[in-house]
Amino acid sequence: MAPRRPLSDDFSHGLAAAVVLALALVAGHAAAEPPASAPLPEIDSGERDGRFVGEIRARIDYPFAEVAQALAASREWCAFAILHPNVKGCICERAADGDRVVLFAGPKRGSTLEDAYPIRYTFSAPVVTQERVDIRLNAAAGPMKTRDYEFAITAEPAGERTTRVVVRYAYRPSLESKLATAGYLATVGAGKTGFTIVGKDGEGRPVYVGGIRGIVERNAMRQLLAIEAYLDTRAVAQRDRARFERFHDLTERHAEQLHELERNEYLALKTAELERQVERQRRADGAPR
Repeated sequence: MAPRRPLSDDFSHGLAAAVVLALALVAGHAAAEPPASAPLPEIDSGERDGRFVGEIRARIDYPFAEVAQALAASREWCAFAILHPNVKGCICERAADGDRVVLFAGPKRGSTLEDAYPIRYTFSAPVVTQERVDIRLNAAAGPMKTRDYEFAITAEPAGERTTRVVVRYAYRPSLESKLATAGYLATVGAGKTGFTIVGKDGEGRPVYVGGIRGIVERNAMRQLLAIEAYLDTRAVAQRDRARFERFHDLTERHAEQLHELERNEYLALKTAELERQVERQRRADGAPR
């Protein structure tokens, strides 16, 4: 096996977008004024005891039972985690202390599962009832000496065919990660925005938040759209391909914030990444090569 490549400038610049489920806001803010195309979730955030913490609250148009079934199974997480452009693969591992979900983070182009950075989350479901599901994922360490990762999601019924979802995530940054994020925002991330409206320009058009707040809002939205894409395509034929197509369609509804790759390039990349993920999962399960 070839040695893992060192962290390149491209990886450093893309780190802030790559470490899905663990990006941070530095200040709280009100919910965004939704554009006409689609409603937006409510997001809060802050820095607490040296950790960046963010929370997003939304309603999705699926019955609670369907949402709970998807969220409470560790292996199902990889089906929608890989949809994110900067997740190069995801596998589930069984250990004596429980299941782990391993996300491999890297830049959207030019990185494979083998040279991406693995973040190993322990997976637990402390509450699974007919009225509530609580899921917890925790990781001790991540890229560039970041640590104390926490990802939690709670789902509750909000009607016969609607579910209320609360997503909370946190991590402790390092000096290296702060510098990498600053580099990303000064280069490839410059000009990218989130969803919160912070003012209007001289012509009365909305001005959206940028910087780290923009990063986390984009990734929070991608997480919700990934879950929606997964649920939308559970019953269709060739559902892997359909899931990729659906996710790209959903993100393009918010193209100003979320556009990263053209449709054909995204589908080709994700098809190849899924093949590597399936093979890596087979090996993790102990299947013969």
